[in-house]
Amino acid sequence: MPNRTITPYRYVCYSVIIRGIQVFSFLS
Repeated sequence: MPNRTITPYRYVCYSVIIRGIQVFSFLS
C-alpha cells in the first residue's frame, strides 16, 4: 500500500514544520 510508505515522510514533514514554527517564534 503506497499510503503506508507515505506516512513516515508525512510525519517527518509535519515535524520539520512544527520545529520551524518553534524556531521562528523563538527568534521573533
